[in-house]
Amino acid sequence: MSFNVYLQRLNESEATSLTKEDVRRLLPLVDNPYSVGSLRLDFGDGPCTDFFFSESDSDPPTIRSICVHRPVDDPRLSSGLREIMDRGPMVLYFPDCKGPLVTRLDYVSRVQKELVEALGIPFVIGTGAEIMEMIKAS
Repeated sequence: MSFNVYLQRLNESEATSLTKEDVRRLLPLVDNPYSVGSLRLDFGDGPCTDFFFSESDSDPPTIRSICVHRPVDDPRLSSGLREIMDRGPMVLYFPDCKGPLVTRLDYVSRVQKELVEALGIPFVIGTGAEIMEMIKAS
């Protein structure tokens, strides 16, 4: 797929404890040789997906948002994204989505008001496969 998927904190006022190293433990990410500071996902059997991070100034730096460029249609990626969303906690959205995605019902009320106004009421997903289903349906 040649587009971006975005993950960000549920709300700017809520900090996350998730770090880039946490994400590396969930997915086989390596340093991207073509873009300093970004990481590359390469399952070795097809196209690559690049991850770009916005981090806080804290020590260690925690993740504010992630841009996933060219997400591959692979259940390992969608499962990893769902885990990142749940641990963050983070919301996921993409171009033409019908609403941002969250992993728990109690996260819905915590999503930024501006994001809800722009994208719609959040959807609660239970599996990584549902992320790809929502992308394909948009």
